[in-house]
Amino acid sequence: MTVGGTSGDFAAERVGGGRASAEGRQFGALIWAERLRALEAAIGRDFVRVTREGDSIATRDLIRAIVVGGLSLPRILAGLGLKRSPAREAALRGAALAAFDRMARALPDGVSTRAAQNR
Repeated sequence: MTVGGTSGDFAAERVGGGRASAEGRQFGALIWAERLRALEAAIGRDFVRVTREGDSIATRDLIRAIVVGGLSLPRILAGLGLKRSPAREAALRGAALAAFDRMARALPDGVSTRAAQNR
């Protein structure tokens, strides 16, 4: 992508070693803010039910716990005050995988990520 004299995966990067302009950095920040909004919208506002009694967690909170907090499913369950069980972990895993799939589909075609480049 090339915009306003900048190019690369981030609009604020300049190929050739020079510094990007303030406008280029601002444009890059806007692009990433829009991508983050699209990803958050793709996660949705639903809840994952993890017990028969109705204990649940918002899918958005689940994804944040995994991605930002770096928490495992057993730690998330413990944080909810629940014992670890295969059924509960399966419910969380299924919801997380579905949300990650929606997030991947929400990104515009041609978005370059380090993970995609390393495949």
